[in-house]
Amino acid sequence: MKTRVFGFFICMCVMMCGVFTSCKEKPMGVDEIYKNDASGVVLIMNRFYYTINIGGSVLYFTGVGEDGSLTNLTDNLAEITRNSAVAFGTGFFISRDGNILTNRHVVRPEIDKDVIRRALGNQIVKIRSLFAAMRDAAEEQYSEAYYQGLYSDVDNSEQLEELRENMEEYDRNVAMLENIDLSEIRITASSQVGIAYNGDQVSSARDFSACTVTRVSGIDDVDLALIRLNSKKTPKGCYIFHFASGTKGKRTLLETYWQRMRRDYKGRKLKAGTQLCMIGFNHGPQLAQTYRGLKSQITEGSLLQDPDEYRLMYSIPVLHGSSGSPVLNMYGDVVGVNFAKLQGTTSFNFGIPLKRIKEFLGME
Repeated sequence: MKTRVFGFFICMCVMMCGVFTSCKEKPMGVDEIYKNDASGVVLIMNRFYYTINIGGSVLYFTGVGEDGSLTNLTDNLAEITRNSAVAFGTGFFISRDGNILTNRHVVRPEIDKDVIRRALGNQIVKIRSLFAAMRDAAEEQYSEAYYQGLYSDVDNSEQLEELRENMEEYDRNVAMLENIDLSEIRITASSQVGIAYNGDQVSSARDFSACTVTRVSGIDDVDLALIRLNSKKTPKGCYIFHFASGTKGKRTLLETYWQRMRRDYKGRKLKAGTQLCMIGFNHGPQLAQTYRGLKSQITEGSLLQDPDEYRLMYSIPVLHGSSGSPVLNMYGDVVGVNFAKLQGTTSFNFGIPLKRIKEFLGME
């Protein structure tokens, strides 16, 4: 009896090995990857502005113009909120509780603070010159009013007092501007982030689902950020992306076991020439808008050199708006996050590799 049971067990093992061998995964075509994964990619809209704190005084602006001046410079919060700058990027779901991975520069647009200080310095010089000119004009008006009252019966004492107060105010403003220490000003960014899905009809910011920025990388060359839907729940039907390593990558234990049994590790190894693809919103909503709502694009290329732990370089074409897109192997797993391009060409572009992604997410 024991011999029969043992023989039956061996037969079952052989059969299971055969099943797993026959079920060994194979690379997919880009159409299959897009059909399977595209629902998990989202268009990110970031409405943002910058705040300058100068010794307790607050100014707002949205960027630096071609002439070097600060655009939409104001001290009115309601005004800057209405005139916020807008940037678009791409992100993708990595968990069922609404977590979305993207680039840091998509949700926290970087700005050169030295450039801002120079621009503000130029602005201060212009404002100071304006106050000085207004002070000179007030002084001239004061002289005219003074002599007019001196040689006539006109009582212009109230006018003289008002002009004197104006001149004193202009003098205080000029002195204040001369004493500003630009090295001590603080510049911060404020962002309002939302997402839209494949198939959504969007015409305004109200059509984007609100998100919160929950984590931003503090390492210069790790351009990653994590945002989360305020609902804290990934909508039903949205694909959850997985990573091309043997770790769970937000899979369930059963999913992880099944994937490990049938995983083609050799086919997944990245090297120069490895075929890759990317799903993203190139050029933001401009290219994505269709009569059937937003549609992301899938582009393909190959690794141009053997990767290291700092970056991937590939020939996948990209445009502005594709920042934060998942870079996928032909099994549909994430191998990187698109973050930069070589200026002047669309054929040499860069992604953040898996090791850095996992470190950022605390998976290593």
